[in-house]
Amino acid sequence: MFDGEVTLERFRDMPPEYQEAVHNILTIHTVSELYGAEVFYRWIPLAPRPVDKWRMSQILREEYGHHLRFARLQTAMGVDVARLEKDPLTLFTTYEADNWADAAMFLATLDRAARLQFEDFTRASFLPLRDVATPTLKEEIGHAEFGRLSVAALCRERTTREQAQRALEKWFPMAVAFYGRSGSPKSERYLRWGIKRRTNDEMRRDYLSEYGAIVDGWGLTLPPLPDLDRYVEHAG
Repeated sequence: MFDGEVTLERFRDMPPEYQEAVHNILTIHTVSELYGAEVFYRWIPLAPRPVDKWRMSQILREEYGHHLRFARLQTAMGVDVARLEKDPLTLFTTYEADNWADAAMFLATLDRAARLQFEDFTRASFLPLRDVATPTLKEEIGHAEFGRLSVAALCRERTTREQAQRALEKWFPMAVAFYGRSGSPKSERYLRWGIKRRTNDEMRRDYLSEYGAIVDGWGLTLPPLPDLDRYVEHAG
């Protein structure tokens, strides 16, 4: 594994494989964070109380901030962000939230999955990625915790508890697949160049260990592990 540290100034001196890997990571997040913010905008009216709408509005603001952090970094690297063509992560384009349980479970489940990925980025060999990942990680932790507490509240009532269980069954497969396929060549390149620190499977195992305990705390039933080929993200 590459154990050096790469500044913005040194980036163009790195091998093409390194540059391509970094650009791919940055583009995925520049595009997906923007798309995700626009999805969250539609979900604010689902929140049941003014305080929940206010918190969702904060999360929306932070998601736009995530996009801007990555977009500004890419602009500094000479990328025309307006011309990026990569599709957003499919977790934002495949399903929509039908109720508050869906929205809260997404935060509790998918933002938690994203948090583990940002943990690795805070130790990335590309120092500017560390800089944008560190504040983003803090905010993702807050989003996931708000989701966890909101789902816990839903689980106290029978009707909304049933909604929470259905939402868990909707989002859990995509969270497990979020990290990509086992042995992904793209993931191996990220590891080789120190952009990520854990394999897809290692990150998935860490997620399942942590998330299983949370689901137990809600008193919900964790669905079976999914067929990754059906759900797997292009990010992996």
